Amino acid sequence: DLYIGGVAKEMFKSLPKLVHAKEGFQGCLASVDLNGRLPDLISDALFCNGQIERGCEGPSTTCQEDSCANQGVCLQQWDGFSCDCSMTSFSGPLCNDPGTTYIFSKGGGQITYTWPPNDRPSTRADRLAIGFSTVQKEAVLVRVDSSTGLGDYLELHIHQGKIGVKFNVGTDDIAIEEMNAIINDGKYHVVRFTRSGGNATLQVDNWPVIERYPAGNNDNERLAIARQRIPYRLGRVVDEWLLDKGRQLTIFNSQATIKIGGKERGHPFQGQLSGLYYNGLKVLNMAAENDANIVIEGNVRLVGEVPSSMTTESTATAMQSEMSTSVMETTTTLATSTARRGKAPTKEPIGQTSDDILVASAECPSDDEDIDPCEPSSGGLANPTRAGGGREYPGSSEVIRESSSTTGMVVGIVAAAALCILILLYAMYKYRNRDEGSYHVDESRNYISNSAQSNGAVIKEKQPNSAKSSNKNKKNKDKEYYV
Repeated sequence: DLYIGGVAKEMFKSLPKLVHAKEGFQGCLASVDLNGRLPDLISDALFCNGQIERGCEGPSTTCQEDSCANQGVCLQQWDGFSCDCSMTSFSGPLCNDPGTTYIFSKGGGQITYTWPPNDRPSTRADRLAIGFSTVQKEAVLVRVDSSTGLGDYLELHIHQGKIGVKFNVGTDDIAIEEMNAIINDGKYHVVRFTRSGGNATLQVDNWPVIERYPAGNNDNERLAIARQRIPYRLGRVVDEWLLDKGRQLTIFNSQATIKIGGKERGHPFQGQLSGLYYNGLKVLNMAAENDANIVIEGNVRLVGEVPSSMTTESTATAMQSEMSTSVMETTTTLATSTARRGKAPTKEPIGQTSDDILVASAECPSDDEDIDPCEPSSGGLANPTRAGGGREYPGSSEVIRESSSTTGMVVGIVAAAALCILILLYAMYKYRNRDEGSYHVDESRNYISNSAQSNGAVIKEKQPNSAKSSNKNKKNKDKEYYV
């Protein structure tokens, strides 16, 4: 099978060790010649994976000399560029933000990073960068040691006000020093060191790069030439000897600890250290985030706040640009890099993630004008969080709180309406079942009596029997009848 532009994701793990690439090609391919034949890559392909289209337009933004500050390395990408700030001691998308900084006060202190016993690297090449300011003439800034008994080490130190590096990878100590730059003047300086086998380079600020090539390294070249005349039966023995010699001269075996501050070496550093980088590890950042493999002792103080993991994750997400990213993944990545206006990102534990929350947090309400303006958020899919805690989706709490208050208001209105209806029904019931009646009163007798009295006539009193009869008739006539 012939693969053009990359391979399946699961195949990257099985590629030869010399193939370091872990991503497919991004860019334009044209006029591919296969044994004199110019195939149509899209028409002749058995299958296409990812975003592959005919035609090609270059990136709208390209790397320039000043794209990245402080000697940051500009990395051209298909949709723009990013900056590698590893060897600058600075941070940020353009390498112009201060790196994580610690102050080592009087009496000294130390930050120690320890590799797990089963994960101690052996390296043929090393890269170290750090920023600092001090007034000391003698101090140890950083020291990397191998496991007990091996004796390999690398040390960055100040001697007589000048910066230097000393290392040993199996034979003699090799030293390299910048003799022209005075660095204990209290100003901020950046030192960069690289090692490849026994060869090394050192640079302070913008001074010229100093190179160191130990004479003993030429032995391998001479032996490689002489090997052509060595009998075939002895070739294996010579190869094993060369391999063992190369291992001694070039490999920093089983690195165990990184110690920052020099307190243990008797020359404690006093001053400011920023943005330490060593072979992919940003130890000061890890210390600020309370990494489990780091121990801090002595008079050491972090400057400013703990670096936000959100910013780090957003930067890492932006650098991982894949052509096969789906529409939803692209939207998530873009939303991750958007910060809330006027509010710092906060970290709060959240419960189980659901699709409803993601949709709510990714959209802003358009009907209500009283709530704060919200920003779109991606949730936590594109942003892994540390164990034991998570980050609340920016914007989700406001949307959910506004939805809850609206629901409560609707329920209250419905309840009030139901209560009014019940009161109305009860009033109607009482009205329809009230007591109704007609009254018949014989007022003729009273009228006659009143007329007689008004004419001055005296009314005769009847006999008792007749009075009883009259009273009986009166009662019968004065009765009230209810219908």
